[in-house]
Amino acid sequence: MIAAIEEARAKGSGVISMNGQMVDRPVVLRAERVMRLAKASHLVDEEGNYIGNSVKRELPDELMNKLDYKPFETVDFGNPEIQRVAPKVRATTGKNKLVDSLEKRLLIMLKMV
Repeated sequence: MIAAIEEARAKGSGVISMNGQMVDRPVVLRAERVMRLAKASHLVDEEGNYIGNSVKRELPDELMNKLDYKPFETVDFGNPEIQRVAPKVRATTGKNKLVDSLEKRLLIMLKMV
């Protein structure tokens, strides 16, 4: 995403496209903001390369404690039954929400995977 933004800027183009699809300006701004936050948090180096492959495994413990961040552990919570006014329903766990990289997360946010 960042490479597509830089390529469009180098051409002097106001339109940014990725994988043959036009990317709206708010999405570009959000991607740039995510990268600034990632750099400030030392998740990426100056070239934008992701330092770790998993937030839970790769973030330093002191940063985790400082931010009071507890990573998402699992999607499996045992399918508890929930009683509402209506008949009982079962909660479903869905798919695993963990992603391997920041790039993959950005693509998911942009719905381009």
